[in-house]
Amino acid sequence: MNESSPPLKTFIQENLLSAMQTNQLCLYYQPQFSLVEQKITGIEALLRWHSQGFGWLNPQVVVAVAEQSELIVLLSEWTLRQALHDFSRLQPMIKRVSVNLSVGYLQRVPLVTVVQRYLAEAGVAPHCLDLEITETVVLEPAPLLLNALRQLRQMGISLSIDDFGTGYCGLSYLKKLPLNTVKIDRSFLRDATNRARDALLYHDILQLARNLDLRIIAEGVETQAQLEFLKLTHCHEAQGYLLGRPMPLTKLQHFTKAIAPPDVLAVAEDMHFLLP
Repeated sequence: MNESSPPLKTFIQENLLSAMQTNQLCLYYQPQFSLVEQKITGIEALLRWHSQGFGWLNPQVVVAVAEQSELIVLLSEWTLRQALHDFSRLQPMIKRVSVNLSVGYLQRVPLVTVVQRYLAEAGVAPHCLDLEITETVVLEPAPLLLNALRQLRQMGISLSIDDFGTGYCGLSYLKKLPLNTVKIDRSFLRDATNRARDALLYHDILQLARNLDLRIIAEGVETQAQLEFLKLTHCHEAQGYLLGRPMPLTKLQHFTKAIAPPDVLAVAEDMHFLLP
């Protein structure tokens, strides 16, 4: 069935609230690695819903449907609260948890108050939380939202722009918001190891982000060659299936107890890429 079909939309609208109340929703976590320290630096919380009627649902579809009503507030706050609760069980092995906040949610709530409350409930320090926002927020920063984001940064919370490069946002727009991290969309990395033009483009994005004093996380790392390219271009952090797939909390706890970082983080010295 088409993911945007009316039956699925109706199902989500009618069952999302009960799914939150009956533990049908859960969070999976994908690790993020420092390419300098060669260890896990953070995790990204990813929504999962295995429904009785439709099986595993596409999280993007669930969020899109929820954004059409006040369900997005309940869903976003459930996600934030659950992620912080889970993260409290992972400290001190993991230093940071990232949570995506949709535009629909950001436009509806007193953001600072909510975040402060859930941090206090979980006993998590503000500097351990990273909030990911989309390019839409950067392009159209409402004054009240901009003020809230500045307050969050003053508290020590990290703010990231997610999937950078997929919209119309240029790096110059990033100066409008108090961001400290850029997550470069996977589409830019896909051909960077075998096409000179893509390699140079990726290198330029990294350099411009560094000039703005932004931490850089490369998304979609799926091959050893891509990982080695990122190390040679001095990218800060990486995330992708090569390093670790999204996993439930129990599996993540075992994953983080590994004595050594994954072997894939070792970079061969004789690799050559298309950069000058």
